[in-house]
Parts: sequence; structure tokens; C-alpha cells
Amino acid sequence: MTGDKVPNSGTGTPATPFAILRAATQAVPAVKWALGVAGVISATALVKVFFVSVGAALLAGFGMLVLMVILVLFAVATRAKSSVLIVPAMFLTWAVLVLVIVSSALTVSAAFFGWPKPLQELTKGTTSGQSTETPHTATRGIKLPNTKDVLSIDARTIVEHQQPITLVWDGLAQDKEAWVTVFSEDSRTYFPQNCIKTATSARELPCTIEIGKANDSGTFRVLVIEAGDGAQRELSKYIGQLDRSGMSQLPNGSDISYTTTVLRR
Repeated sequence: MTGDKVPNSGTGTPATPFAILRAATQAVPAVKWALGVAGVISATALVKVFFVSVGAALLAGFGMLVLMVILVLFAVATRAKSSVLIVPAMFLTWAVLVLVIVSSALTVSAAFFGWPKPLQELTKGTTSGQSTETPHTATRGIKLPNTKDVLSIDARTIVEHQQPITLVWDGLAQDKEAWVTVFSEDSRTYFPQNCIKTATSARELPCTIEIGKANDSGTFRVLVIEAGDGAQRELSKYIGQLDRSGMSQLPNGSDISYTTTVLRR
């Protein structure tokens, strides 16, 4: 006797599981359903590999079941002679055919003519993890209480000495600060305001700025300056002074990123 084969008992009973199952199926034909049970167990194991969730696996299983039914009915339609099965098989065959034709026509129409709906809208958000929200448009500037949008560069809006504003500033770098500064056209002087936005603060920052002196009139510019580390220290030092008579020039590291013209009367 060699070691190539597993010895059987004296009665000749198969020694391997598959041989035992084959012999049992020959002896009792109903045992063949055990193969179906084994297939279901194997499919359960495959679910963990191919599907990310139980819901996705159930959906795929339902779709597979529908396709199996359609396949069976197509097969029956080709060879069955009983009208009981031919009628539903032919009905389903024509229904599927019409559905495919109509779906194809609408898809082509949507892709090329934008009717009934553009294809981009039909497929939006179907990719796993893809956001369906409209991207937020970056906004930078100053809004007044009576304005919906930020002021344009030459708005020439009438403002008060103590003027409430809202600083809207997207996309600020982590190492920068956005400072609101008032520039007087008459004295050619910068007046940094205590309205400062950092990268971690809220998108819209409400504050009140001082535009000129109490009895001043004329043209002013409201600036938003992106200040680096050195400029931040200089501007903070100015804000801490009791006498804020203005700055003849902005500190190094200050970049004027926004400007709008306003009027005092």
C-alpha cells in the first residue's frame, strides 16, 4: 500500500467529504439539495468580499433573483407549449423589450438634447461617498446691514461714523489674519479696526468699524488686509494704543486683498 491514497474501511465506504456526498446523492436523490445549502453558505462568505454592507448585498441578491426569474421565463417562452406559462412569459418579454427601448431613447435624449433631464442630473450623487450638495462659492468682502451681497470696489455707499458691517472672508490661510482697515483719502492715512478674522473663526464676522471722525465727510476706502505674523504683531500693537491717530503705511507682510469705496456726508 502506498501513501498516495487515503485508505477506506473494509466495507468500501468513501473517505472524502465530496465522495461521501456523491454517494449519498446516488442513494438518496433528495440529498442533492445539500449542494444548494452549501452554495448559499459560500455566497454568504462572498458577500463580505464583494459588498461593503448588508443592504448592498440584499439589493444585489434581489436584482439577481429578478434576473433569474426573467431568464426562466425567457427559457420557458422558447420551448413551453402550455398557454399557462407562455402568456406571462411573452408578456414579460415584451414589457422588458419596451422598457429597454424607452429607457435607451430617453437616455440618449437626455444626453444630447437635455430632455427630459440632463444625464448629469440623472447620475448626480450615485457614486458612493460623492456629495450631492452644491459647492459653496468662495466670497470675500464687506456687507452692510441693508445689503445682501458684498460691496463692489466702487460702491460709494453712504455710511455712518460708527458703521455696523459683516466681514465675509473665505479661504483664509492658517497663518494669516484678515484685518478690516479704513483708509482716508484726504489724510492718506490707514486706520486698522478691531475687526479681525482668523482661519478658525466663523465665515461671517459681524462688527462695528469707525469711519473717520465724528464730524468728518468725504471719501473713504474700507480695506481687508491679509496679514502675516509680523504684520499681525504690528497691527495688534496699534489696536492696543490709546491714541489711534492712524498709520502712514501698512506694516510689512500686509496684503490688500479687498477694497470698496464709501462716502461720509
